Amino acid sequence: KSTQPKTFDVIMPSADELQDEIDALNAQITKQGSLVRELKKQSSSNAEDIASAVEQLKKLKIEAETLRKQKEVADPTKAFNRKVFDELILRKMFIVPSFEIHGGVKGLFDLGPPACALKAAMVDVWRKHFVLAESMLEMECTCLTPEVVLKTSGHVERFTDLMVKDPVSGECFRADKLLEDVIDELLEANPDMPNEEREEHLRVQRQADAFSPA
Repeated sequence: KSTQPKTFDVIMPSADELQDEIDALNAQITKQGSLVRELKKQSSSNAEDIASAVEQLKKLKIEAETLRKQKEVADPTKAFNRKVFDELILRKMFIVPSFEIHGGVKGLFDLGPPACALKAAMVDVWRKHFVLAESMLEMECTCLTPEVVLKTSGHVERFTDLMVKDPVSGECFRADKLLEDVIDELLEANPDMPNEEREEHLRVQRQADAFSPA
């Protein structure tokens, strides 16, 4: 009998096949994320349901990240390079810094000719689906909102996105999102936490966007 070890060929999925799997996972992540947010908003949701939904969301994100790394290994030329991408869309005039001739304003960009054409094509697809296929009615509202409307809706007094700044790195974060993430990590690291204490943390997490500086 032969003592030679048997060898097997391992067929790795192509970069395109991996991308299809990543796209499918991203759709699941979006759906699961919506479920988690909805559970956190509902006062009737219990801690176990929220923890289970959050755990499932984390698993999906880890799986998607694993596939992205596999895709980069399968085809290194398709690895996303943010710096090159930013330089490309500026060079090809997809976007142009707003008020550039007057020194520009940080964070504001105008759409260049290619981006205008792309936007028009996207709007056309949207109209064909929602207006023609779904028989919905299209409206286009003003881009300006009077201050009195914002006061009446509560945006002026209550809808404030508080920011916090890391004193070491200088990076800024939305305070409510940071608080939500910290509570998720706290609950995950302490599975044996008393139910009453867990419910209190979840209550704070659900109200994170309603806190004020005072």
